[in-house]
Amino acid sequence: MQLVSFQIKECFGFRDPDRVDLEDPTNLIYILGRNSSGKTSFLTALAHFAPSLIPQAHPNFVNFNPSTDRRYLLGEYRVGAKDLSVDTFINTFLAKMNGLNQGTAAMIESAQYKRITQELTKGLLTIYTDLIERVVLAGTLWVQRTASGEYRFSTELGFKDCTERIKQKIPTLLTDLPQRLGIPVQGNGQLLIGSSSLPLRQPKPEEIESLLAGQLPLIAWFNQQYSLLDALPDIIKIEHLTQSPSPLTTALIEYLDKTQVGRLLKGQNPFERREIERRLQERINTLVDKVNQALAVGKGLLAIDLDLVDGLQVTVSADNKPSFYRHLSDNTKLLFAFHLYEAVYNLSGNILLFDEPNNGFHVTAQEQLLEFLRNLCATGNLVGVSTHSEHLIDPDHLTGVRLMTADDQGYLSIRNKWYASPTGRGDFQALRPILDAIGLRYGANKLTIHDKVIVTEGVTELLYLRAFRQLLGYECELHIAPATGDEAILHVVALLISQELHFKAVVDTTVGRKSIKNKLQESYGIPDASIYEVEVPVGFPQAKGSGIEDVFSKADFAKLLINTGNTPGADFETLSNSKYMKKPDGVPKRVVAHEFIKHVINFSKNDFEEETLTNMRRILDFCINDDWFSLKPKTS
Repeated sequence: MQLVSFQIKECFGFRDPDRVDLEDPTNLIYILGRNSSGKTSFLTALAHFAPSLIPQAHPNFVNFNPSTDRRYLLGEYRVGAKDLSVDTFINTFLAKMNGLNQGTAAMIESAQYKRITQELTKGLLTIYTDLIERVVLAGTLWVQRTASGEYRFSTELGFKDCTERIKQKIPTLLTDLPQRLGIPVQGNGQLLIGSSSLPLRQPKPEEIESLLAGQLPLIAWFNQQYSLLDALPDIIKIEHLTQSPSPLTTALIEYLDKTQVGRLLKGQNPFERREIERRLQERINTLVDKVNQALAVGKGLLAIDLDLVDGLQVTVSADNKPSFYRHLSDNTKLLFAFHLYEAVYNLSGNILLFDEPNNGFHVTAQEQLLEFLRNLCATGNLVGVSTHSEHLIDPDHLTGVRLMTADDQGYLSIRNKWYASPTGRGDFQALRPILDAIGLRYGANKLTIHDKVIVTEGVTELLYLRAFRQLLGYECELHIAPATGDEAILHVVALLISQELHFKAVVDTTVGRKSIKNKLQESYGIPDASIYEVEVPVGFPQAKGSGIEDVFSKADFAKLLINTGNTPGADFETLSNSKYMKKPDGVPKRVVAHEFIKHVINFSKNDFEEETLTNMRRILDFCINDDWFSLKPKTS
């Protein structure tokens, strides 16, 4: 069963937003937004779709200046043939009935009680077999949760069949059931069981309906359900079997086999203890082997040794240096915890929530955390994560990005298509992690330094050049070092000169002020032959300069915009492409370039006009010619 959409009505800061699309091939849903944009509010609302939490109990459930409309949460699930079981539902109902009446053993053990539960079971079996069969046939289940925590289930968004069950069918089944079965009822409504009058307690119709929620996928804050950076005790002692110091310790004891660990710590037979210790060591070796397979190349291999020393001592080593678990790097702890939890618990088919999980992690640990999130998704979990970090964003899988926004009254909503036109500065701040992630993927900090480097003003140029190198069939490799703007290019050039490397530059043209070409030539004496200026497009005399977008014809660039869900505005034909991309309400240019290179395999050169192809060939020919520049730094 998979949650494919979610809606928050009149609570948690949301008023009447559209449903949030949670369906994505990667199972990884990013919730992005500037600070205080509502990311945590959305995840909190989703967490309160779980039976363990009551929505209205949360302090931020009721909106400021609330409306009179009903508050609820709404989920849409895709359901398979074996996702719901009427037998499981009936067993849950019987447990509920027994729990309500557990204080009166005479009632539960009586023949009258058994006749009542049998009759209720028959009626509910008919009612909920019908529901489950219709759900499986439709393949869709709508689930609504009220403020007080009750659930409603239906195959239709109007919940008409649910209302009929709760208001008619189940009350009819419950009402006057003892009398209909001929069981004597006292004037106070209690049943006469033997010589005693005992109360019969039955769940309400809404409670019975809600029992089906136990078969929905688990929804949990991951850091509350599992802890990735817990420490293991240096020595596992006998008291840890009943009073574990951490969830990770509990998981390790379960993995090793709690009964066997107990026998090892309590036993007196030395032969048996040595045999148990050997088996436990083999088991931990199996787990550690999986961790080592996942460690990055060049990282020291992990080893864990178990030894009886006033308990079960857990000695770890990386690069053959013995220490305790608490001394391991965060990266290794993340990997070990993931594989341990995966081995002990069923980390599959759940909905796991992460709110800023990167906080406190250094860059390499964040990259390992992203891999951990991918692993969770690969095992069938839906992962929802809020973040400001570019290191947790995978530029190759941006279909799962959802963008926090707000209506004109300040109530929260979520945009399913993040690459639609941004509506203000807040949207650009929200998109910053995506843009930076694209930059990290292709930027200078990922660059392996080569001789003969092409310097560009930014990542956007790099993306278009690589895309058209592939599309036009250029066989050469392009070693491109993108800067972060026209001023930053001077620093990149200084770095290349300091390394005595050959390079050339592709830059924009500037009109009316000193150009970046002029600055490069004044600073380093780079000849014209080693600098390519993108020409100001013909037909736009008011343009103050050029940009890489201007190598495209108007028709071709319009196609790229449409490809990202952005229909060109009315002023598109009156502005140069680069000027149009600088509009404050436009889609970020790096996003357009990234979407193009991501899908370049779906294009051919026949999809572009000759104007575009000619301009791109000129730049690529410049990139591969022999006009390289090198300047050895002066020595004192």
